[in-house]
Formats: sequence, structure tokens, C-alpha cells
Amino acid sequence: MTSYETTFNPNSGLQVGHNSGNIYYASSAPGREVDTAFDVPDLLSPFFTGRKDEIARLKEIYQASRTSGPARCIVYGMPGLGKTQLALRFAHSSKEDYLFIFWISGASIEKFNSGFLGIFDHFGGEARDESARNRAVKKWLENQEKRWLLIIDNVNEQTAPHLRDMLPVKNAKGNVLITTRYQSIAESLEFAHGEKHSAMELPNLEEGDAVDLFFAIRHKHRQDTDSSEYEDAKIIAKKVGCLPLAIDQAASLSNTPGQTVRKVMEIYHSPESNEALEWDSETTKHESMSVMACFGPVLDQLDRSSPEASILLRIFAFLDPESIPIELLKNGIIDFEPRKHDTSSPQPSGKRRIEEHLQKKNTKVNSQAISYNINDKDLEDETDMQRLRAVFGSPVKLQKLIQALRRLSIVKVKDHENFWIHDLVHQLIRQNLMNEDQRARWLQVAIDVVGRSSRHIENPHEVDQWKETAKFVTHIHKLRGHLTMQKKDDEMLIYLEDWIVCYLDARGSYAEAAKILDRLTGKGRIVSGKQDSTILRHVSSAAIMYHKLGRLEEAEMLHLKVLPSRKKFLAQTYSRQGRLNDAEDLQVKVLAITKKVLGAEHPHTLLNMTSLAQIYCRQGRLNDAEDLLVKALAMKKKVLGAEHPDTLISMGNLATTYYEQGRLNEAEDLLVKVLAMRKKVFGAEHPDTLISMGNLATTYYKQGRLNEAEDLCAEVLAVRTRVLGADHTETLTTLNNYAIILKRCRQFDGRLC
Repeated sequence: MTSYETTFNPNSGLQVGHNSGNIYYASSAPGREVDTAFDVPDLLSPFFTGRKDEIARLKEIYQASRTSGPARCIVYGMPGLGKTQLALRFAHSSKEDYLFIFWISGASIEKFNSGFLGIFDHFGGEARDESARNRAVKKWLENQEKRWLLIIDNVNEQTAPHLRDMLPVKNAKGNVLITTRYQSIAESLEFAHGEKHSAMELPNLEEGDAVDLFFAIRHKHRQDTDSSEYEDAKIIAKKVGCLPLAIDQAASLSNTPGQTVRKVMEIYHSPESNEALEWDSETTKHESMSVMACFGPVLDQLDRSSPEASILLRIFAFLDPESIPIELLKNGIIDFEPRKHDTSSPQPSGKRRIEEHLQKKNTKVNSQAISYNINDKDLEDETDMQRLRAVFGSPVKLQKLIQALRRLSIVKVKDHENFWIHDLVHQLIRQNLMNEDQRARWLQVAIDVVGRSSRHIENPHEVDQWKETAKFVTHIHKLRGHLTMQKKDDEMLIYLEDWIVCYLDARGSYAEAAKILDRLTGKGRIVSGKQDSTILRHVSSAAIMYHKLGRLEEAEMLHLKVLPSRKKFLAQTYSRQGRLNDAEDLQVKVLAITKKVLGAEHPHTLLNMTSLAQIYCRQGRLNDAEDLLVKALAMKKKVLGAEHPDTLISMGNLATTYYEQGRLNEAEDLLVKVLAMRKKVFGAEHPDTLISMGNLATTYYKQGRLNEAEDLCAEVLAVRTRVLGADHTETLTTLNNYAIILKRCRQFDGRLC
């Protein structure tokens, strides 16, 4: 038995891949070539968990290979994923498949040569020159008749060129497994002598495996833990992105005296979480003992090799790490103008008001900039942003920046459209690589980048712009969360939240829109008397959302606080409450004003005509309602187009009027058209689509087409219960209609439908 060791600093963590540990040889006689060898360092974690699919995939790759030379697979991924541990596990699980298993460090040329020396000593060569020994090892592997596996761990940009020259290219009885952090290296090593080999990106652990690893390090099985402890461990796993190194670190911290899983979970959700990321795990078999030690050098290297990429990461640090659209960044960075500060905190001029959308005013977002006074503190950030603007303005420079980020495997590009960055890298950049002042300034930059980019979408409530608008939602939520932690507010972010409420309202996501408005209004703190105009605007918008959610008493209370400018919406609430005369009086006044000020064909006027017609219909004045609706529908088709959402509202209301008049066939014809167009434009579960389905079901019922009525009504009930909740007024109305239909079915043929 022979042992090779290398020196290392125990405070910096083991460099897995050195020839440390035992090398076992089985020899028939001294001085002769041995029959088997297992040269693998004793660094496999006793807590190794999961990765069954990846191990199976490696075996499948080698078994299915049809290359003329040694089949190779390159496993790559960000630091801390456990690439070394995976290779160790594969080596131990493959003892029966190979007679020779050799492990070499690819961290430096010296370590690589040292590893080849170990193989050279194994077969008893005579060459003294290092280069000659390396060539002898390559030749020996290419001529070996027995199955062998060569593992080269932690290859980097310095060692990859040397590796290409030294890797054996003949002998299909051999396999090569390479690990690296760098996607670019994996891609370059995939091809050898005209043949394509395999590369495999190592993903994060599955959540269940991450939790199992956590408890394994705590020397417990999942079944031995109570439900609360298990849930706390799941929260920790999610918080650290299921990164094995971070799981190891958190579990080690929880094993220290006085700590519990609950306490560690609370630490990771507190300002002390960055200190937890610097905790050195005493039990880890990973290359680095802490997350910070693992990622710090990588981020430092990026700062040296691509300063622009490092600058971009500061913006990433405040956005949603799961999906950052490249186009969003490009538009925002190219349009970026340095913000200039002023103590008066002015309202951004030209901002779209949320009620403009809710009243269906078809105007474009004004791109006028916010005006502030200049401050010298921003000059450094301005220079950085000028550098980024130059990069995003050049397709070639942008590709180089993306390449720099991908090379270190800390950022991925998904579908050629979105950046992805691991949660922990996201946190490390924010907490460890910026001071408090820098965090505040770069958060402001991130807000402005998103704000500038949003101006490339003219009307977020328009159907054809929903897809692009949706990409902003999670980033705006993230920005709000970071700003709240800094106990500040920001006019640009308020504008963005106004803007996104337009989109959510158009999509029928009333509850989500109401949550944003609750925060903007400071729900529970609104009182009568003098109010800031912005607050009053948000109160009015919140009232509209409550109205749509069926929370009518809350809607009325808020409407009354912002009278008289919000009379139109109060009229709608009165109508829903059955106070029809009050509703009519208000709506007639509103219609007269809009006709006089805006003109007879203005969208506001047409909308108010429709609202008054709805009130007439509820009062039983069906002929008056029909007259108004026919006029409004004709003008909307002319002004807005046949498929515009407002046109569809008028068609649906006219169908309702026909229904009340007993003109069921005409009602059905209109409703079928409206339903088809709403499904096409909005989707099957949009509130407006469900209204059309419910009305068509009621029409079928009135026509005696009970089976069709039942099917449609059941579908509407299921969706409304799931989306709106069982207690929502619309759900209860549908439930009542469904019960009536079922009762009629039983009366008709004695069956239970």
C-alpha cells in the first residue's frame, strides 16, 4: 500500500483532487505492474445524499458511448454544487466496472503532473523527464487492455489547454470523467479528434434530497423529526437554494451548542444571514468550508476579468434571480439617465395614473424624465452605467459579457432570453460586496433601469402587451421588498406599482392588484380630511378593486372618502348594492359632463353610456337600456374595433338586455360571439370570460337546453371557487344558478344531473 499526500492550509479548506489519501494496489509480485488500482482520495462525505439520477446518467453515457477512443463526460456547474462529491460517489459505485480507477487534480499544472506521476509509478516506467513520464502515462492508458476510469477534478482555464494535450485519445476500454466550474471549458472538451462527447450540467439538489442531507449531517433521519422541525429545514433549504455546500454549512451551524433548527432558520432570515454564510463547517468534505470562501474568489476573478459583468451583477442583486430578461435590461440600461436628488422628493411628471386605465382612457405612457438636482455621489455610478450602456449597445460586447458570466457558472442564460443567478450569489453580492451606502445607490439604479425599460410598453392593459408586461411583475415585487428593508420609498417605484396594477386589473388579477394598492394607501391609516393627492389616487383605485372583488362595503367607504371626483365609481357601487335611483342620478351627471368635455365618441363617454344602460336594465327600463347600448356598440366598433375589450362589454350588455326582453335567440347569438372572442383575447379563466359563460348558461337554461346549461354552469362554478373563493359574491351567484339548474333537471326527467 502506497500513500501520496500534498500539503494544504487547513484553514482554507481541502483542495479535493490532490493525491491525498490511500492508493490501493493489488500486485502479484514486487516490482511488477499491478492488476488493479483504486487511486481515490478519502474525501467522500459520509452524509452524501441524492444524485441517483446523475450517477445513473453517467453510467448510461459511458455504456452507450460508441466513440473510437475513451468516452469522456464533463460535469460542470457553479461552486458548491458537489461536483467533486459526485465524482467521488461515482468512483466508489464503479469499482466493479473498472479494474483501474485513477484520480487526478486539475486545479494546477503541477498537481496534474503529480497525478500522472502516481500513475507512472504504478506501472513501473523508467523515464526521468516529466514530459516523457506524461507521454508514457498517456501511451499506457491508450494501450491498456483492462477497463479503466480516469477522473480529473476541478479543471480551470489554466489547466484546460495542458489537459487537451495529455488526455488519451485511443482505447475505448477507458473512460474519462472531468469536473469543472466553467461551462466554456466543458464545451471545449466535448470534442476530441472529430468526435463529440458528453457534457452534463449539475443542477441544485432536489428539495427533498436537500432536507435529507441537512438531517443526515445532524445525524437524524427524516422520520425521526417532528413536522415543525422538518418545515424549518425546508425553509432553510429554499433560502440557500438547495446548494449542497450551503446545506452542509447550515446543518453544521445547527449542530453547535445552543442552536436548534428553528434558530438557524431565523438566522437565515435575519440581517445576520451574511455572517452565517461565512461560517466554517467543521464536518464538510467540500473544497471550501464556507459559502463565502467558495464564491468570494470567483466574484473577485470576475471583477478583474470583466468589470462590466461585475457592474451588472450589482443590478442583478436587487432583481428576481430566477428570470431576468436580457431585453428588459438592455432597454433600461441604454435609456438610463443618472438620477439627480432633491429633498422635496417631487412627483415624477407624466406618470400614468391608474384610474386612467380603470376608466379606459386610451393614452400612451409619457416618457418624460423625472427632474432632480445633481449630486456628486452619483458620478461613480454614472460612469459604471456608461460602461454598461456601451456594452448593451453593441451585440459583440454584450456576447462577451454574457460569455464572462457563463464562464464562471454563476449566471446562466435560459432560452437565449433570460439571465438566471443562484439565490446565494444574489445575496452575497448584495450583503458582502457592497456597503450600506452602495446598496442604497445600486437599488436606486436597479429601480431606474426597470422604470426606464417599462416605458417601452405603451399600454400595459392592452392584451397584445400582456406577455411583455408580465416579465416586470416579480422584479417590481423584489424591488419593493428591498426598499422596504431599507425603510425608504421611491417615486419611480410607486410609478411602477401603479403601472403594474393596470396590467393586473386587465388580467383579472384583482386580489393581487388590491394587495399592491393596500400597501400604497397604507391600509388602515386612511382618514377623512386633507390627504396627499397620490394617496387619494390610490384610495380611489383600491375602492375600484374592492368593488371588483365583491367587497362592496369597503369599496363604498373608500369611494366616499374621495368624493366628489370619483362619482362615477360610486354610482357603480350603488348599482351593485341595489340603490338604483342613487346610481342613476350620479351616472346621468357623469355622462353629461363627459359628453360636454370629451365629446360623444370619446371612450370615456361610451363607457359611461354603457354604465347608465346597465342601471336602466336593472331598473327594468329595457327599451331605454337597449337604445343606449345599440348606440354605444356601434360607436365602439367604429372607434375601438370589433374585438376591443370595451366593445365586447357592450355586446355582452346588449345580450343581457335581449335576454331580459325575452329575445333569447338574439341573446344567444351575441353571447356565443362574445364568449369566443373573450376566450381568444383573455383566456378561459379571465373574469370577463366567466361572465360570458355564466350568461350563456343562463340563456341555455331559459331555452330549456338543460344539459348545456349544466355543463357551462359547473365549469364556471369550479373556476370561480378556485380563483375567487367560495364566499365571493360572483361564486355565490353561480352556485345559486347551478342549484336552480339541477333542481329543474330533477323536475324535468327525475334524474339527478
